[in-house]
Amino acid sequence: MLKCTLNIFLVVNLLVVAVVSFASQTNSSCIYSGHNLEPFRNVTLSAFGKVGGKFEVSLCGDLTDVCVDSLTHNKLRGQVFSYFGESNMYHCWDVLVLPGVKPSSKSTPNGLELVFKRHGDAHLSCEIVMVILNLSCNQNASSLPSKATITGYQDSCTWRFRVTSSHPSIC
Repeated sequence: MLKCTLNIFLVVNLLVVAVVSFASQTNSSCIYSGHNLEPFRNVTLSAFGKVGGKFEVSLCGDLTDVCVDSLTHNKLRGQVFSYFGESNMYHCWDVLVLPGVKPSSKSTPNGLELVFKRHGDAHLSCEIVMVILNLSCNQNASSLPSKATITGYQDSCTWRFRVTSSHPSIC
């Protein structure tokens, strides 16, 4: 009886430690330079290219959908995806920011800048892939995370995005 009680006690303690550890990771994983982007978790922002294509961006954690790689057909997770195509015929080309990558960050006079940097991959002829997210406070914009506006473009091996919102975590 004592052995069974001890085992139950150990299992309960392990579960408590796991839950507390997960909660602390979840709460701190989206805090950058004093800006808590947790309200943007599970929000996908889409930017459309000037000559076709689109980008999907998550400001907090991985995107909820997976990228089905157009060449390998593998299902890949990530925080920023690049697509080619037009209208409703988009095909995932690359995961620009891999899962779990922490960006460098700095507060700006009007919000926050996040910079993700990694070595290139088979799809891109870039030695270094850089994604720069400028989060900008605009009091005339929506405060709802899902209504934040985003624009973006590729400049050689750097992808630049501007996210505009009046959400308190950006302003």
